[in-house]
Amino acid sequence: MADWNGKTRGGSFGYGFFIFLIKHLGLNAAYAFLFIVVPYFVPFAPKATAASWKYWRKIHKKSFFVAIGKIFQHYYRFGQVIIDKIAASSGLEKEFSFSFDGMDCLVDHLKTGEKGAVMIGAHVGNWEVSRVFMKEYGTKLNVVMLDGEYQKIKDKLEATMGSNSFGVIPVSTENIDHIFKIQSALASNEVVCFQGDRFIRKEDAKTVQFLGYDAPFPPGPHQIATMTGADTFYFFVVRESGKRYRFICRKAEAAAKETDRKIKVSASMQEYIEFLEPIVRQYPEQWFNYYDFWKE
Repeated sequence: MADWNGKTRGGSFGYGFFIFLIKHLGLNAAYAFLFIVVPYFVPFAPKATAASWKYWRKIHKKSFFVAIGKIFQHYYRFGQVIIDKIAASSGLEKEFSFSFDGMDCLVDHLKTGEKGAVMIGAHVGNWEVSRVFMKEYGTKLNVVMLDGEYQKIKDKLEATMGSNSFGVIPVSTENIDHIFKIQSALASNEVVCFQGDRFIRKEDAKTVQFLGYDAPFPPGPHQIATMTGADTFYFFVVRESGKRYRFICRKAEAAAKETDRKIKVSASMQEYIEFLEPIVRQYPEQWFNYYDFWKE
């Protein structure tokens, strides 16, 4: 199975189509259309389907027939969160309800507005719904993206729905401009968001135990967090039944107990993994890395 190539499934055409459905037929119609889209993706996205199959069979130990059903559920849930992302970005946030788990630490930070913050999440659930929450505090989000198509999708959303209150800090393999942009955002008391489960170069990744198997995770977000000394939070937004989203947050504490920089980074990574793992176990169908994430 191929490694992730920096591009997320869906593309601007898919986003544009679902924008049309939501605007003219509503959320439920968009959800219903997924029953047509999902069976298409299973055979016609063979690499992603193979990765999903391995995920359910090997990582979660599902039986042959259960794993087949889980692949369809996996794609359906991904489609749901894309639809919800579009809806929440277009002023339909009242369609959803929210619950909060451990958010007090982040709220206290945002209320002061005295310094920037680093948030480290993963491709689990639907972190973009958090913009609804962040707007209450007038905080600008800057998302560090490795996704080669994301700007095109963002342009499609903004052209149709209006501007969104977040910035994109693109990461390039050719220079380190993103480092300076991240530092500038933090110095301006803004929030910088990382997805802590993807990397540009495999040689930069660090192998850790995740869900019982070796998996590569990037140390970069943790290096930046410890280097800048910014308050750091592990942050996830997962979908529950009935258009309900659960915000889950914990403040990073392990790195602060160490003095050596390398040990700080390792401690931060381990703390992050220990927080992420039970979330993926509880919401396995919301793990949206459709490539061979685990090493053989």
